[in-house]
Amino acid sequence: MNSPKKNIRIRLLLYFVVISFLPLIITGYFSFKNSEDIIKKETFDHLISVSILKQEEINSWINQQAQSLVLIGEIIKNNSINSSDQPILEELLNKELGFFELFILDKNNGQIVVSTNKNNIGKIKISEEYFKEGKNKTFIKNIYYSLALGQPALTISTPLNSKEGSLESVLIGRIKLEKINEIMKEKVGLSNSGETYLVNKFNFLVSGEETSLSKKVFKDVIYTEATKECLKHNNGLALYDNYDNIPVIGAYTWIEERNVCLLAEINQSEAFRSIEKLRVFVFLVTSAILLVITLLGLIFSRTITKPLLRLIKGTNIVSKGNLKYKINVDSKDEIGTLANSFNKMTKALNKSYEELKGLDKMKDEFISMASHELRTPISAIKGFVSMTLEGDFGEVDDKIKKTLKIIEVSNNRLGKLVNDLLDVSRIEQKRLPIELEEVNLEKIVKEVTEQLILKIKEKNLNLELNIPKNISPVLADEDKLKQVFINLIDNAIKYTNKGGIEISAKEESSFIKIIVKDSGIGIAYKDQEGLFTKFNRVKNNKTAGIEGTGLGLWITKRLIRLMNGKIYLSSIENKGTEITLIIPKYKK
Repeated sequence: MNSPKKNIRIRLLLYFVVISFLPLIITGYFSFKNSEDIIKKETFDHLISVSILKQEEINSWINQQAQSLVLIGEIIKNNSINSSDQPILEELLNKELGFFELFILDKNNGQIVVSTNKNNIGKIKISEEYFKEGKNKTFIKNIYYSLALGQPALTISTPLNSKEGSLESVLIGRIKLEKINEIMKEKVGLSNSGETYLVNKFNFLVSGEETSLSKKVFKDVIYTEATKECLKHNNGLALYDNYDNIPVIGAYTWIEERNVCLLAEINQSEAFRSIEKLRVFVFLVTSAILLVITLLGLIFSRTITKPLLRLIKGTNIVSKGNLKYKINVDSKDEIGTLANSFNKMTKALNKSYEELKGLDKMKDEFISMASHELRTPISAIKGFVSMTLEGDFGEVDDKIKKTLKIIEVSNNRLGKLVNDLLDVSRIEQKRLPIELEEVNLEKIVKEVTEQLILKIKEKNLNLELNIPKNISPVLADEDKLKQVFINLIDNAIKYTNKGGIEISAKEESSFIKIIVKDSGIGIAYKDQEGLFTKFNRVKNNKTAGIEGTGLGLWITKRLIRLMNGKIYLSSIENKGTEITLIIPKYKK
């Protein structure tokens, strides 16, 4: 069990730390969360900016390539569509306009009539979308995988019209995606783990192998929470696991014109490194402040508890009977005032105690003297009444006999009261002799029940004795134990109107357990607490006509204690009462 010193100091320390530290914790937490939100917002904003920038760069480059193709068409549109145009196309291709193949399709059947790749001349492209759309306007086909190149490519087509404006043929240009890969590869302020890439509507990676990805273009698919949302034509920001199951923070953008999803990502560990540094800084600062607050709290608690502990020590000493103890507290505050008041109180208590001791001594002497003085006339009255009733002084008529019987009963009651008062006086003055010896429990109980059997029969009560014949002897004072049983059984008779009384005993390892049980009027729970105090009697309609001094249970309990035993009471109103005695065994 913790000492008061530890309890008070710990509580004061905890209160001080909580009151001082809690506002700091709350402020620090919200400051940290605010900083964390700012860092996250900055990261998200930067990713959005990167996505917008790269989208614009991709669209700008593709539009430039479309314009370049239109320019090439302007150069060759006045020439006849035949094999003589081959050198012209090759010359234009060598001008590094970004195309790796140029060819012209017949307007009617989509046949390649001129191409920088001679192997493709004569092939029919009538079913291709770029042929159909390219007859009317400049058309850009979305990124696809070129089997010839073994890598992603992009095709642009534009109509070749005569001077009169009629369609003569369709010019086609194929572009490699190195430039798009370069655009994707540029960090643009992203950290080492930052990357951007493109995913088509079939979840295939299309942004090129020059990126830092561990996946292959048009071979590996990308399934993440971001691609799932992006391919629904949504734009947004999220924290998720990327294609390698690495936690990232990312922005996803659906590029409607190109039918692809652009993703910009950075590892969370790197993006939130500053947050981790801030967390460590906040933890260190908070720990340092907590340490300082704890030290101050210890000083504060010690300052308060030191005089309080002196007060506690003083109350403990005074509670043990030393009313002359004085507390020395030098503080001039409320605690000092309390200590002075305590000293004054103990001084007054000591004075009152000495006066009470004197009065108590006088009371005990008076009770002892009065009891002794009363015993002689009580014995004389008892003797003369008995002789008169027996006719020793001549014949007595019935009327006088009835009066003498009343005198005899009252005299017996007075004698019992005197005896009880003498026992109380001897117990309180520790003058009651107790001689512990081997006592036969069965014999004692039988003697007492035989002594009270007439009272039991007068009320038509049943008596049941359940004491084993070979039960071990107890260590007790025989006369005092007999007095205990007389008190308990007599009470059971007085408070039982029907049913009976049961006396049982059970042998345990080191003691004998004896139970005196009746089926009487019982005792209400609220009246049970003070039953073993002096002059205490339960007063109600059921006990109004029952005589008693209110000392029997008090004496019984003290006698049992003097014989190193214990006594317990259990009672239910209108059901009965059960008293349990625990008496040590006699050891040879």
